[in-house]
Amino acid sequence: MVLLFWVVIPLISAIFTFSVTRKDIDGVATDSASLMPLGEQSSNLTSGFMMNAYGSLWLDQALPGFTSREFALLGFETYSADTEAVQYLTWTSDTFMYSTNLSCKPAIVQQTPQGESYDNGDGCILEPLGTDPEAIGNFTALYIGYFMNRYIDYALSQMGCSSTKYAHTFLAFLGMSNYGEANTTALFCEPQYWVQRVNATIPASNLTVLDTVPLQVAEPLPEDIFNITNFEYVIGTGSTEKPRRADIPDTTHLINQKHRL
Repeated sequence: MVLLFWVVIPLISAIFTFSVTRKDIDGVATDSASLMPLGEQSSNLTSGFMMNAYGSLWLDQALPGFTSREFALLGFETYSADTEAVQYLTWTSDTFMYSTNLSCKPAIVQQTPQGESYDNGDGCILEPLGTDPEAIGNFTALYIGYFMNRYIDYALSQMGCSSTKYAHTFLAFLGMSNYGEANTTALFCEPQYWVQRVNATIPASNLTVLDTVPLQVAEPLPEDIFNITNFEYVIGTGSTEKPRRADIPDTTHLINQKHRL
């Protein structure tokens, strides 16, 4: 018995050692997704993407395939006759990566009889928001975009920044009331959108992004490919310019964000 456990079994394990083998197979990759034609984007983009973003970023739900918290890839796939083996495959292909970044600067705060106004230093002076401790409550966070509709209370275009050169600008406002004193932070921000050719590695089982290797320098996303104005309108107002039943701005106040803020 001692000989079996101390000699025979270790000897068998040494003979039949298992290891992972990598095998690279060249194949044809095809796009599994594409950008919607520009003319259809304004009528088909609903506020649903904000609910998906909330679920992923605030509730830690799984990200959609071919995406990370920093970018999204144009999806691709390869053909495999062995469907059972797909779950063990890793795909590598050239594709496009779409990303965005923000350029922000602190607002210049000016005291007025009506409260604090916010100046971006380039002609946009936002009217006071009502930032006294009683108006703020314990905690207030606001995203104030350029566009206005019936679902929102604040918009840059209606508060002293009507010029269209501010159409892609928004004010991020954070206010806290502590023992009767209001502490506020205000930033004027403008997003930039980018597209870049990359080589991406994706596991076929869950389509998460394992790795990306740049193939070209990132370039500004052309406006004839993606309707940036419509996208920012939906973010700022919670609905499309022509409201649809798929938009639910009247119930978005039910989303609880304060525990994460």
